[in-house]
Amino acid sequence: LLPMFGSDDILRQIPLEGRRFQMTARSWREVLAHLEGTSRAMDIVYQPKLVGKLAEFLSDLEKVQIGIFGFLESKRVAFPRFYFFSNEELLSLMSKGRNIGECTPFLSKIFMGMGQLNYRVVAAETALPEENGSPESLPQSRAARGAKMKASAKGSSKEDVVIASAASRLGELLTFPEPLSLRRYAGILEAWARGLEKTLHDAVRYAIFDAIATFDPANRVQWALERTIQSAAVANHLHFTSSLTLALQDSHPSKALKSLRNWFLLQIELATQKLTAVEDPLTPWQRVALSNMVLADMASRDELTTLIESQVQELYSVAYEATLRFSWVEASQGQEAVPVTENTGPYNRLVEIQTLAGVIRYGHEYIGDDVRLVMT
Repeated sequence: LLPMFGSDDILRQIPLEGRRFQMTARSWREVLAHLEGTSRAMDIVYQPKLVGKLAEFLSDLEKVQIGIFGFLESKRVAFPRFYFFSNEELLSLMSKGRNIGECTPFLSKIFMGMGQLNYRVVAAETALPEENGSPESLPQSRAARGAKMKASAKGSSKEDVVIASAASRLGELLTFPEPLSLRRYAGILEAWARGLEKTLHDAVRYAIFDAIATFDPANRVQWALERTIQSAAVANHLHFTSSLTLALQDSHPSKALKSLRNWFLLQIELATQKLTAVEDPLTPWQRVALSNMVLADMASRDELTTLIESQVQELYSVAYEATLRFSWVEASQGQEAVPVTENTGPYNRLVEIQTLAGVIRYGHEYIGDDVRLVMT
């Protein structure tokens, strides 16, 4: 508990437990200091009131622990990903507070695709900026709100930590559309973790929009190497769906399907050549990107082969409906969409995934550079 109660942010949020712990620690040190000069064990154990003091210390620490468990539960309710942490891990994370470098190993456990955060420390203005983009309905204790008001009143720290991007374990870079400032969250862990979650989702959205806008069928291998693995995968799925739909709408669907399959065969060959080339070595994450793309292309090739052999001629046949189809649709009322800015233009859209009658919305969770072993 000592590192946890060494954090001013935590002491402001649970002041009662903090004072009780500090009083108990101080009294315990006084007992140890008194015993330090005593060499005989029997002189120690027969000291008057020693047993009563130890029992009181234990009782106080149990009360502190009960208060802490309730405090940690409130953090987990506010940010459910904290349920993946044990009490010890969450306490350790909270004791590190605003030290992003030491927090990253913990955050990688709840944001699975993330290997590290790229940040810088900058001079902060006196007044805290408005909490644009912070979680509005985040449950907070009275102490947490008080800490936030005090920090706002006195201008908090003279420095601010600004996170500009995240990197996968193999070094793939995911740039944030807007840097994340930790100072706007007044040091409240669950608040800036929630802000990081939203920022990661927005960054994946922007990466997907960029991949769709720049998709180049004629130079797809190089295009994929310049995108994030995840955004390229989504754009490729969207291209397959639209190409399959157009092929079945063609006046000669069988011929169009065979032509599309031949295109995927060529793409598999080109990507494989790039993977095995010696003169232009790939970075580790680029190798994963092309490997995953080859796997997806092989799955598309097999689906097209099945459709050709089944002599599918109609767009809405059972065989077509059974394929995994990605759609880029307008955000309807009540759905979460990307704010329309100069970066997104008119692309206020969502990715939907459909097979048969099942439709789900793409979650935009950053998955990093995981190697795919099978297409599902």
